[in-house]
Amino acid sequence: MRKICTLLCILFTYSVTGQPGIKGLREALVNAAGDSQKLVAYKNIIYAFQPLNEDSAIFYGEQGFTLFTAQKYKAGQAWMLSDLAEIDDDHGREEPAKQRSLYALQVFKDEKIIHGIAEVSSDLGMIEGKTGNFSTAISYFMSALTNFEQESNVQGIMRVYSNLGIVYERSNDPHKALYYLKLADSIGSKLPLSDAVINLYNNIGAYYADRGDTATALKYFEEGLKKSDKPEYLSVHLSCLMNTGMIYCRLGNKGKGILYLEEALKIAQSKNFPDEEANTLTNLAMALSKSDKNKALSYLSDALVISKKIQNKPMQADIYGVMTDLYKSESDYKSALETNEKRQMIMDSISSVNTTKEIAGIGAIHDLEKSKLKVEELEELSSRNATQRDIIIFIAVFVIISLVVLATFYRKTIRLNAELVKREEELKYLNGMKDKLFSVIGHDLRAPIARIPVIIEIIEDDQITAEERKMVLDDMQEHTKASVETLDKLLFWGKSLVKGVSLNMVKFYPKQYVRDTIELKKIAAADKNIALIDNVPEDVCVFADATHFDFILRNLVVNAIKYTHNNGAIEISATRNTRTGHIIFSVKDNGVGISKDLLARIFEPLTSASGTANEKGTGIGLMLCKEFTRQNGGDIWVESKVGAGSTFYFSIKSAT
Repeated sequence: MRKICTLLCILFTYSVTGQPGIKGLREALVNAAGDSQKLVAYKNIIYAFQPLNEDSAIFYGEQGFTLFTAQKYKAGQAWMLSDLAEIDDDHGREEPAKQRSLYALQVFKDEKIIHGIAEVSSDLGMIEGKTGNFSTAISYFMSALTNFEQESNVQGIMRVYSNLGIVYERSNDPHKALYYLKLADSIGSKLPLSDAVINLYNNIGAYYADRGDTATALKYFEEGLKKSDKPEYLSVHLSCLMNTGMIYCRLGNKGKGILYLEEALKIAQSKNFPDEEANTLTNLAMALSKSDKNKALSYLSDALVISKKIQNKPMQADIYGVMTDLYKSESDYKSALETNEKRQMIMDSISSVNTTKEIAGIGAIHDLEKSKLKVEELEELSSRNATQRDIIIFIAVFVIISLVVLATFYRKTIRLNAELVKREEELKYLNGMKDKLFSVIGHDLRAPIARIPVIIEIIEDDQITAEERKMVLDDMQEHTKASVETLDKLLFWGKSLVKGVSLNMVKFYPKQYVRDTIELKKIAAADKNIALIDNVPEDVCVFADATHFDFILRNLVVNAIKYTHNNGAIEISATRNTRTGHIIFSVKDNGVGISKDLLARIFEPLTSASGTANEKGTGIGLMLCKEFTRQNGGDIWVESKVGAGSTFYFSIKSAT
């Protein structure tokens, strides 16, 4: 029942029955007259799209924000930011949700919009509560409570009491949790029936379920179920059905529990509520996980299809988690590993997308702040210029002085702008390096390490066979090697970043570095009976950073060994390009080659494939090779044909 409590903690339910179709909402938006009507129209269409199509909901939220910004309608800006924050929060992007909410809160405070302050403070309380910052969450809820009381919003007060109860319950303070839930109940019992009042029964029921008092929990769930059995409360009625069904399953009456869940599924399917349909299918699968595992897996597969259709990645990760537990209970460790790896990939994807969207969301708010400051600066400058014009009209003698001041200011502005452009380019470069670094850490290091606990758990299982144990250990060994390789490259790269981007450009003969690389990698090549052939002339001399050259050469040779079959050959060559003044080095293999799809993004981060002996790639080496060749005034490219091998070329400035 912990899952029920967490779900209800973030649920502010509005009835979705009786809404006009999307076409009608678009027409209402087009026909809306005035800022207030347009705000209502935008909120309606965002709410309609939110459970079905995240991108469309975001599109209309950003469109409304742009419109209200152009019209200087502050309340509209704040409400659009609040709606966009809710979308971010629903899809696990807590940081941009928090940043947007904080900005909206400040606008509401500036405009003295009490209801907006109350609602956004409550939203921030939920965001902080979900991330475990309970004291901060309580502070926001108390602020929301003060503002709801100021506007005598009884239903808002009830909602805050309910959320305070849940936060205290999650922070292991059941006495305060019950205190606030009872306060909410005392208010709700006097209010007209609404989604919020019915949802309170779910929250109280979840509290008792978490305390192990299933009988009391069932009483509240069934009371909510009875009161919500009306068309206008269909959305919250689904929650009541699911909660009642799960509590019956917990009480051991799975037959009755499954009937409630199947009824919820039928309603969700008939009314096209994809989120609720997927959640109900998952709950049904958990209820059947011990008695009918095939049917449970079928339900999970259907839920997965729906979650992919509505692009809800956190839901997909949860479904794969349930699948993993189900396969482990059947001792099907291979399938458990596969589903856990898919779950981990989705979690990594969420982390990567969240990082990108967090940066974009925070950047947009930062741009808005800069725009606001720029307007203030321009207004101040305009006022100053007006004063100067008045002075010029009455005191002609200051005309020359004013021109001199303006000329000086202009020259200074040009100089400062040039400096600003230079700093901006440096910041863009460093920001790009940071993004790449975190992408590599989040993908190439986190994913293999995250597999280790699951693999150890499988190895410790007494029922696993020796063959399965060897398969799992081999898998862990490959991922560990890949992690060490990635860490070595990260340390090399990080060291160059910490010391700055300055290069130690010197003249040197590459022949010795080629020999050293062949000597260093001859054992790895011998394991696959691969010949390493040195065709580099003795007299070739280049002007570059020797450390970078050594890294590029070693990385290309290692990759060639990795993707070359047994008994193959790798040739290292160098030719002069007198037209450009560069030496063109090449590392040629007769291995597996590279597909067209992978070839197009081979130098991008996180692009990798397994070697001929199932060696694990890291995806960072070629990215660094490209970066180092560019820093040394050269370039890198590749020619490849699937099945015939690949040739990697890189150019370095000639010293002769």
